Amino acid sequence: MSRGEEGFTLLEVLAAVIISTLVITVVIRFHNQTINIYQATRSATDISENILITFNLLEAEIKTSEQILTPLPGASGNKLILKQGPYPWDNLQFYYKNPQELWRLKNNGDNPVAYGINQVNFKRSEAGQTIEISIKTISQEGTETNYLGAATIRR
Repeated sequence: MSRGEEGFTLLEVLAAVIISTLVITVVIRFHNQTINIYQATRSATDISENILITFNLLEAEIKTSEQILTPLPGASGNKLILKQGPYPWDNLQFYYKNPQELWRLKNNGDNPVAYGINQVNFKRSEAGQTIEISIKTISQEGTETNYLGAATIRR
Protein backbone atom coordinates (compact mmCIF):
# COMPACT_ATOMS: atom_id res chain seq x y z
CA MET A 1 0.00 0.00 0.00
CA SER A 2 1.24 3.47 -0.65
CA ARG A 3 1.40 5.99 2.15
CA GLY A 4 -1.81 7.90 1.38
CA GLU A 5 -4.21 4.90 1.32
CA GLU A 6 -6.26 3.82 4.28
CA GLY A 7 -6.92 0.18 5.31
CA PHE A 8 -5.88 -2.60 7.62
CA THR A 9 -2.51 -4.22 7.70
CA LEU A 10 -2.09 -7.97 7.44
CA LEU A 11 -1.17 -8.09 11.12
CA GLU A 12 -4.41 -6.32 12.13
CA VAL A 13 -6.56 -8.66 10.00
CA LEU A 14 -4.78 -11.71 11.47
CA ALA A 15 -5.35 -10.43 15.03
CA ALA A 16 -9.06 -9.85 14.29
CA VAL A 17 -9.44 -13.39 12.88
CA ILE A 18 -7.74 -14.94 15.93
CA ILE A 19 -9.88 -12.94 18.38
CA SER A 20 -13.06 -13.81 16.46
CA THR A 21 -12.11 -17.51 16.44
CA LEU A 22 -11.54 -17.49 20.21
CA VAL A 23 -14.88 -15.77 20.87
CA ILE A 24 -16.75 -18.20 18.60
CA THR A 25 -15.06 -21.19 20.30
CA VAL A 26 -16.11 -19.95 23.76
CA VAL A 27 -19.69 -19.36 22.57
CA ILE A 28 -19.93 -22.85 21.00
CA ARG A 29 -18.59 -24.54 24.17
CA PHE A 30 -21.05 -22.63 26.33
CA HIS A 31 -23.88 -23.55 23.98
CA ASN A 32 -22.92 -27.27 24.06
CA GLN A 33 -22.75 -27.28 27.87
CA THR A 34 -26.17 -25.64 28.04
CA ILE A 35 -27.63 -28.31 25.74
CA ASN A 36 -26.09 -31.11 27.83
CA ILE A 37 -27.50 -29.67 31.06
CA TYR A 38 -30.92 -29.26 29.45
CA GLN A 39 -30.93 -32.87 28.19
CA ALA A 40 -29.90 -34.24 31.60
CA THR A 41 -32.57 -32.19 33.36
CA ARG A 42 -35.19 -33.19 30.80
CA SER A 43 -34.31 -36.88 31.22
CA ALA A 44 -34.63 -36.69 35.01
CA THR A 45 -37.91 -34.77 34.72
CA ASP A 46 -39.36 -37.30 32.26
CA ILE A 47 -38.50 -40.18 34.60
CA SER A 48 -39.97 -38.38 37.64
CA GLU A 49 -43.20 -37.56 35.80
CA ASN A 50 -43.43 -41.12 34.51
CA ILE A 51 -42.99 -42.56 38.02
CA LEU A 52 -45.55 -40.15 39.51
CA ILE A 53 -48.15 -41.19 36.92
CA THR A 54 -47.30 -44.86 37.59
CA PHE A 55 -47.74 -44.47 41.35
CA ASN A 56 -51.07 -42.70 40.86
CA LEU A 57 -52.31 -45.48 38.56
CA LEU A 58 -51.14 -48.25 40.92
CA GLU A 59 -52.66 -46.54 43.94
CA ALA A 60 -56.03 -46.07 42.19
CA GLU A 61 -56.12 -49.70 41.01
CA ILE A 62 -55.15 -51.09 44.42
CA LYS A 63 -57.70 -48.94 46.29
CA THR A 64 -60.56 -50.04 44.02
CA SER A 65 -59.67 -53.75 44.01
CA GLU A 66 -61.61 -56.39 45.90
CA GLN A 67 -58.56 -58.38 46.95
CA ILE A 68 -54.79 -58.67 46.48
CA LEU A 69 -53.99 -62.10 45.05
CA THR A 70 -50.21 -61.83 44.61
CA PRO A 71 -47.86 -61.40 46.40
CA LEU A 72 -48.94 -63.39 49.46
CA PRO A 73 -49.10 -61.64 52.86
CA GLY A 74 -45.60 -60.83 54.10
CA ALA A 75 -44.04 -61.66 50.72
CA SER A 76 -42.72 -59.50 47.90
CA GLY A 77 -42.01 -59.77 44.19
CA ASN A 78 -42.08 -57.96 40.86
CA LYS A 79 -45.63 -59.03 40.04
CA LEU A 80 -48.90 -57.70 41.48
CA ILE A 81 -52.25 -59.40 40.80
CA LEU A 82 -55.46 -57.70 41.93
CA LYS A 83 -58.95 -59.19 41.98
CA GLN A 84 -61.38 -56.67 40.51
CA GLY A 85 -64.45 -58.76 39.82
CA PRO A 86 -66.05 -62.17 40.24
CA TYR A 87 -64.36 -63.77 37.22
CA PRO A 88 -60.69 -64.63 36.63
CA TRP A 89 -60.58 -62.44 33.53
CA ASP A 90 -61.49 -59.46 35.74
CA ASN A 91 -58.12 -59.79 37.49
CA LEU A 92 -55.58 -57.06 36.87
CA GLN A 93 -51.88 -57.82 36.76
CA PHE A 94 -48.87 -55.50 36.90
CA TYR A 95 -45.48 -57.03 36.15
CA TYR A 96 -41.92 -55.97 35.46
CA LYS A 97 -40.67 -56.84 32.01
CA ASN A 98 -37.23 -56.19 30.58
CA PRO A 99 -36.05 -53.93 29.13
CA GLN A 100 -36.94 -51.52 31.92
CA GLU A 101 -40.73 -51.51 31.67
CA LEU A 102 -43.71 -52.04 33.93
CA TRP A 103 -46.64 -53.67 32.13
CA ARG A 104 -50.35 -54.02 32.86
CA LEU A 105 -52.40 -57.06 31.84
CA LYS A 106 -56.19 -57.01 31.89
CA ASN A 107 -58.71 -58.84 29.72
CA ASN A 108 -55.86 -60.54 27.82
CA GLY A 109 -54.45 -57.18 26.73
CA ASP A 110 -50.86 -56.19 27.63
CA ASN A 111 -50.06 -52.49 27.89
CA PRO A 112 -46.86 -50.76 28.98
CA VAL A 113 -47.40 -48.55 32.02
CA ALA A 114 -43.94 -47.11 32.68
CA TYR A 115 -40.52 -47.07 31.07
CA GLY A 116 -37.04 -46.34 32.40
CA ILE A 117 -37.51 -48.57 35.44
CA ASN A 118 -34.56 -50.70 36.54
CA GLN A 119 -36.33 -52.53 39.34
CA VAL A 120 -39.84 -52.79 40.77
CA ASN A 121 -40.96 -54.53 43.93
CA PHE A 122 -44.42 -55.05 45.40
CA LYS A 123 -44.40 -56.00 49.09
CA ARG A 124 -47.62 -57.05 50.76
CA SER A 125 -48.21 -56.30 54.44
CA GLU A 126 -48.72 -59.08 56.95
CA ALA A 127 -52.35 -58.02 57.34
CA GLY A 128 -52.69 -58.42 53.58
CA GLN A 129 -54.52 -55.21 52.65
CA THR A 130 -51.57 -52.87 51.97
CA ILE A 131 -49.00 -52.99 49.19
CA GLU A 132 -45.68 -51.18 49.48
CA ILE A 133 -44.35 -50.18 46.07
CA SER A 134 -40.65 -49.67 45.43
CA ILE A 135 -39.37 -48.48 42.05
CA LYS A 136 -35.70 -47.93 41.24
CA THR A 137 -34.50 -45.95 38.24
CA ILE A 138 -31.06 -45.13 36.88
CA SER A 139 -30.69 -42.03 34.74
CA GLN A 140 -28.55 -41.80 31.61
CA GLU A 141 -25.89 -40.14 33.75
CA GLY A 142 -25.88 -43.13 36.13
CA THR A 143 -27.77 -41.50 38.99
CA GLU A 144 -29.80 -44.06 40.95
CA THR A 145 -33.13 -42.97 42.43
CA ASN A 146 -35.52 -44.98 44.61
CA TYR A 147 -39.21 -44.14 44.74
CA LEU A 148 -41.35 -45.57 47.54
CA GLY A 149 -45.10 -45.56 48.05
CA ALA A 150 -47.93 -47.59 49.51
CA ALA A 151 -51.64 -48.16 48.89
CA THR A 152 -54.38 -49.94 50.82
CA ILE A 153 -57.55 -51.61 49.59
CA ARG A 154 -60.58 -49.56 50.68
CA ARG A 155 -63.05 -52.42 50.79
